[in-house]
Amino acid sequence: MTSRQVAVAALACVLSLTTASSGDVIYVRCGLTTGENNGTSWNDAFQNLQDALDDATSGDQIWVKRGTCYPDVGTLVNDGDEGASFTLESGVEVYGGFVGTETELGFRPTPNPADPDTMTTLNGDIDQDDGGVAPEDDNTDHIVDGSTCDDTALLDGFHVTKGYVDESAGTWQNGAGLLVGTLTGGGVEGPVVRNCRFSYNRAERGGAAYNFWADTQFQRCHFVSNVAELHGGAVYTNGGDYASPVRGDALFIRCAFQWNEAQGTTSDNGGGAVLSGNCAPKFLNCKFLGNGVSGAGSVVRGGAVRVVAGEGEHGAAGEADGTLFANCEFVGNHGADLGGALDVDCNPGEGTSTVTVVNCSFSKNEADDKYGGIRNDRGTLVVKNTILWGNTDDDGSTTTEDAQLKDDGTGSITAAYDCIEGLSGFAGNNNTGGDPEFLGTPGPGQDSVWGTSDDDFGDLRLSSAEGSSAIDKADIESLPQDAYDLDGDGVTAEGLPLDLDEKPRRVDDPDTGNVGGETPPVVDMGAHEYFPDCNSNGIPDVCDISCGDEHGMCDVPGCGESYDCNSDGVPEECESYSIEAMNTCYTHGEAGVFCIDIVADAIEPRLGDLDTVEFEMDHCISEVVVAVSCAETTYSGTITPGPDGTSTFTVTFNPPLPDNDACKISLNAPVFEAVCLKKLEADVDQSGLVNSVDASTIKPYWGDDVDAQTFIYDVTNDGIINSVDSAAVQPRYSNTVGDCPQ
Repeated sequence: MTSRQVAVAALACVLSLTTASSGDVIYVRCGLTTGENNGTSWNDAFQNLQDALDDATSGDQIWVKRGTCYPDVGTLVNDGDEGASFTLESGVEVYGGFVGTETELGFRPTPNPADPDTMTTLNGDIDQDDGGVAPEDDNTDHIVDGSTCDDTALLDGFHVTKGYVDESAGTWQNGAGLLVGTLTGGGVEGPVVRNCRFSYNRAERGGAAYNFWADTQFQRCHFVSNVAELHGGAVYTNGGDYASPVRGDALFIRCAFQWNEAQGTTSDNGGGAVLSGNCAPKFLNCKFLGNGVSGAGSVVRGGAVRVVAGEGEHGAAGEADGTLFANCEFVGNHGADLGGALDVDCNPGEGTSTVTVVNCSFSKNEADDKYGGIRNDRGTLVVKNTILWGNTDDDGSTTTEDAQLKDDGTGSITAAYDCIEGLSGFAGNNNTGGDPEFLGTPGPGQDSVWGTSDDDFGDLRLSSAEGSSAIDKADIESLPQDAYDLDGDGVTAEGLPLDLDEKPRRVDDPDTGNVGGETPPVVDMGAHEYFPDCNSNGIPDVCDISCGDEHGMCDVPGCGESYDCNSDGVPEECESYSIEAMNTCYTHGEAGVFCIDIVADAIEPRLGDLDTVEFEMDHCISEVVVAVSCAETTYSGTITPGPDGTSTFTVTFNPPLPDNDACKISLNAPVFEAVCLKKLEADVDQSGLVNSVDASTIKPYWGDDVDAQTFIYDVTNDGIINSVDSAAVQPRYSNTVGDCPQ
């Protein structure tokens, strides 16, 4: 029994516990030099991650504080051992990114793969002597090893960096950040890797991760600046030979691949970000940005991804049937040979290989030779609802249809509902050659070279104002099934409900005609769905107003929180305030700026210098902006309605508004139900006492039948507030303040 288990057992006896936990929480603070080093609390946390992994059993969770952990530190590993790895185990969940005070997993700040400071670092620089960001050849071979676990193993919240694997590693010269693979037994399921970042790792194949004969799942992971000497700059996933039980069908959801490189020093290389051999990975809501293939080897292809089956070292026989790219974006990727973004090369004699690309956007990808966008050679390629625009051949010199999409062999391409620059051979099938009108055009920056820090990846969302040819022109039936429940609603028997931005996929633009006259909602071409969003809250206007049906396109967080008082389909907070009403009764539902003029001597009986004016209004939106233009005042800002939909605000004049001085109060809101002057206050006799008049006695425009009310003021100047029957006086107010109920 370990020290941690002894401590837990002793505590259980003291507390007379009678039920066993389903698993323990093991705490880790790498580099800690105090405490009991037994993992029972943050104060007594294990001082390295290796000992926690050795101590854990199925059902346990390991919580690791932010900081840096090295794989060669631990009781059972040797200092400086390049072969040391953090080994994942089935049933054990390993979480990073903790601040170090959390008592529940839900209290952990969500790790952000774009920000390494929010994560725990697993660093392969075991000698801690790397001079820069690039790894050195004395670093650990595989920082994390997931070769013996299934999908109940979890790695969540870690930055995996500076692994370096070379020929000294023997058979596995691949996957410097993560190795998942086995040569026997029909493969493994592989772990789940979530909220992780892989950067500056280097290997022969799969600089960051090597997935051999395994079905590893990557969720919300970023792969940045990893290098493979041959292929798969970030990831190499391989399913083995067709005759074997086929695995390698890795899953990538909400992942980003940026500035990864496959150097392609020999033939049959490629895949600047990913090389897939004899397997069927799926990429949902992923970005491929600025990846590249370099080198002088022949057949160096696929600046972002290369899909291969039944070919070369990737397997003498095999298939890639079921490979899928959906809601993905490819920008600024570079191929040294063919296929600037995506290259598909599947030998049809070794099995069916259908690769599907649906609702993706390809722009500014380039090939030194030909086919800057997508190249297909053998196999079957299906491209639907996709935008291919601005991709180039010949080092950026041409943007023909071939530069966007080309079958370059004996395979076939089915292209439908696509936006293709230079459209010619693929004309028909509801394809268009019209400009998609991206919001921001990508560019390589001042150095004119993709794959460097000044890359501008643009904004490939669509512009309705510029007349995008891609809005409401795609095929809703082509959306793949939501097998992995991207929107978390528990419904998988539906088409993908979200776009790349995690916004509703099926949104109709009322200002754009639908393809073939289809009934809305239809979908847009490309990775991003256009939707009117007047208040820029990330929710379509129609969904701001109503959540619609359960599990429908508008059943999203934050829906139904806006009003549409005039039923024009536009949230009231977005209405234009062009009407300025001066001294006019306001009718229900009008919008604009409502101005009220107040002149101090227009009120009878004479109240003296005017101190305050109080208003009450009904309105059906969340807030009203109030502005005052007159003498100095202490009031400005916004007001919000109360539970009954009404609100009261007071304008205070400081100093008081003298006789004959005027003040304009502006109320800016989409809709007023009514605006009512409620009360006036002034120091009638200069006694220092502020007296008030019930404003309902002031006969405004809405009629003369006013019930007897009360004026309240200091009648006798003795400091006592007296009241008189309003029938004794005839006050008046010269302006109209709205159609208020009496």
